[in-house]
Amino acid sequence: MSSTINRKSGNGSCWALAEGALNKAGATWDGGYEFGLLVDTATDCIYPGDIIQFEGVEIRYSKNGSRYEEHMEHHTAIIYKVIGKGNYELAHQNFGRNNKKVILSPLELKNITRGRIFIYRPTQ
Repeated sequence: MSSTINRKSGNGSCWALAEGALNKAGATWDGGYEFGLLVDTATDCIYPGDIIQFEGVEIRYSKNGSRYEEHMEHHTAIIYKVIGKGNYELAHQNFGRNNKKVILSPLELKNITRGRIFIYRPTQ
């Protein structure tokens, strides 16, 4: 995965990053937006490589005295690093100003103010 950071994966869509990773790993998935076994963020451990699907999500947070707001109506990302429970670093593309290149960005589930997320564990 680290070899794709700052590069375009597939056609540059957010979904293409997950597609490439799943296919490279030989994972079994539906070819759509169900990327494996659905896991529960409240009870299951989340691991790097798990795939997160955002649906109608709004995130609000403050950092260094500034307020931020992000919207992800329909977006796919990969958990790149688990920092703690509900606190992750994501790898994704077609997001923010970096457009079609894979970037890393933080996500704290507590900052989600609207919408739903689904986290999938790839299976073989």
